Amino acid sequence: MKIAQNISSVSTATYLAAYIVDLTLVLYEISMAVMADPPTSLSIDLVHDALAMYKVGSVKIHAQVKDVAFSPKFDERVAKVIRDALRM
Repeated sequence: MKIAQNISSVSTATYLAAYIVDLTLVLYEISMAVMADPPTSLSIDLVHDALAMYKVGSVKIHAQVKDVAFSPKFDERVAKVIRDALRM
């Protein structure tokens, strides 16, 4: 029972990390597009473009996310994945 619970916890942590990273990076792409010079209005096309742009690089990012679940410092690792993706 304990092993199954640990596997479930790791899986949940991995999905949570992936969700946080995906959401943050997609919203970043959208905000950069809206604040571009000249400013752009938010539209469904802009959201689709941001999702398409993110999808191109998401495979590498998700490979980093897999390691997060095994890290004792979950929040710091998620933040590092985001900073690395944004080159900050």
